[in-house]
Amino acid sequence: AGNLPRAIRLASGAILLAVPQKLGPDPLALGIKVYLEDDGPPARALGWLHEDVTAVEHAYVTAIPGAGGSALLAWLDGRLDSVDGVPASSQSTALYGRMIAADGTFGEEVLLDERVSGASPTDAVFLESGAALVAYRDRRLDDLLNISVIRRDERGLWGQPMEIFDDGWRIAGQPVHGPAIAADGDDVAVAWYTKLDNGVTPAVRVAFSKDGGKSFGEVTTVVRGRTEGRVGLCSIGEGAFVLSHLAFTEGADVATWKVGLVARGAAPSGFVPVADVARTRKSGRLDLVEGDGPVVWATWTEPEGIRVGRIGIGPVPGDATPGSRGAGDGAARGDDPSNSFGPGGPQGSSTNR
Repeated sequence: AGNLPRAIRLASGAILLAVPQKLGPDPLALGIKVYLEDDGPPARALGWLHEDVTAVEHAYVTAIPGAGGSALLAWLDGRLDSVDGVPASSQSTALYGRMIAADGTFGEEVLLDERVSGASPTDAVFLESGAALVAYRDRRLDDLLNISVIRRDERGLWGQPMEIFDDGWRIAGQPVHGPAIAADGDDVAVAWYTKLDNGVTPAVRVAFSKDGGKSFGEVTTVVRGRTEGRVGLCSIGEGAFVLSHLAFTEGADVATWKVGLVARGAAPSGFVPVADVARTRKSGRLDLVEGDGPVVWATWTEPEGIRVGRIGIGPVPGDATPGSRGAGDGAARGDDPSNSFGPGGPQGSSTNR
């Protein structure tokens, strides 16, 4: 949902929080307040993330830590699609970005794209070079909903939006499916949900860049049919990435989080199950974080609370990049300690939080 808070730990050790708060009686009149916890609670309020505080939607915030204790935040903003502070059509949502320094000082607010999909979450990543990429679902004037990225270079200068691929998915509504982005050196992967066959068949695609997101080449459809999307992505090193999506069976009330390996120039692995969840919006998304050693940590939502699972990564099969790690035919259920992801031995476990 667009009104979820975000919390990140900065390189300085401080915690930065971006918290949605009401700006008026309309359910979509939301703002984003920023707080910084320097050395334990209480956190101090830094103020509104956005300069506009009219009663329109400012939501779907992404926050990532940068060098020296700084942070990059990007969000969707309805100010350009309002008249005297009143929302007009929800069809011209804009994307904004802003840096926050380690001491809590706000950098310049930057309009990144003036017309994007108004209900699709964004994602972002810093590269080792210090450049950053923000991935989002764009909206053309003819309502094509392709995935785009915009790059902030090592000097802190923003480039122009770049469309990754022309999916041909066109709808007048507001899809709630956003992209996921991850990087390993100059290798960048972007995954997203789309619909093929004139908007009939749900699918997940992934695109790769080998030059730090300056250009994208190879695009692969890794899932075709029976997916809700809600993609997650993380690097596991050596140009390989773990990708997650929510798979379903027609007529069933239960869906399954699945994970698989993708890498530039390699065939995607088979997707293996992590956990069963309700096929509802309340199941949210599964988040992935690379751990120490051949391990990926996964978190997802269940009725009992937040679930945390450890997914072991085994040796890569022969059809992938030499020397990399990846997935084989093993299971990956986070709720069964006897299972693992890939042929590298049993390494799975999970717990409630």
